Amino acid sequence: MDLEHTLEEASRRVDAFRSLVAHIPYEAKGVLTSEMLFLVAAVGNHRPPKIVESGRARGQSTCILGLAFAGVPVVSIERDAHSPDAIVATERCAGLENVELHFGDANVELPARVSAGDIVVIDGPKGWHALKLALTVLAKRRPAAVFVHDCYKGQAERRFLERHVPGAFFSDDARFEAGFAELDGPVFETARREGFESWQPHAFDGRTQASYGPTYACLPWRQGIRYGSVLRRMVVARTISRIRRSFMKRMGE
Repeated sequence: MDLEHTLEEASRRVDAFRSLVAHIPYEAKGVLTSEMLFLVAAVGNHRPPKIVESGRARGQSTCILGLAFAGVPVVSIERDAHSPDAIVATERCAGLENVELHFGDANVELPARVSAGDIVVIDGPKGWHALKLALTVLAKRRPAAVFVHDCYKGQAERRFLERHVPGAFFSDDARFEAGFAELDGPVFETARREGFESWQPHAFDGRTQASYGPTYACLPWRQGIRYGSVLRRMVVARTISRIRRSFMKRMGE
């Protein structure tokens, strides 16, 4: 898996993908439709034994995964069984026989469920916690790839991935945006309708950002990379980042 292959696959698959998701209404808190095409295209012709997802919310990505990978078991883990979102996700995924909905702590449940060759999708936990989980799984379980959501440009976690994880690539590539952003029209229309006018391409919560959207990082498993060492380096980087953030906050005050 790499960016060039993903761009080629996305161009080849976009029409079929558009038809596949045309009847799926967008739900707030869900990933961008173009980001899901990125995931599907990156996986390409690889048929994983299963897909393991953490962070389901209202089931937007779960639904699309179940349809796009028909016949492949999709195991989805959500932490909060009592959230109103859980009911919505259950109703949306009810007709997908290959989708299993579970509740629990992804830090415990996800590594236990992942096997070699699987595809892993992490949309909760977030930030450094997500990177720790991703690197742990890569080190111990050898999935084909781990996709981590909310890895936008300028973020400390993103900089770490770019510097220290060979083969990492991202859905906010300018070429990918230029080719497939049109898929997200219904997403931003829903955001405006539901009072999230501040969420637009390259903007969130009233602030501009370099990334087009929340952004998937794709971390393909690569032979020869010592992911355990990368994980230890990440722990140090996380500590430094937190100290720096705390210092800047005090200086701002």
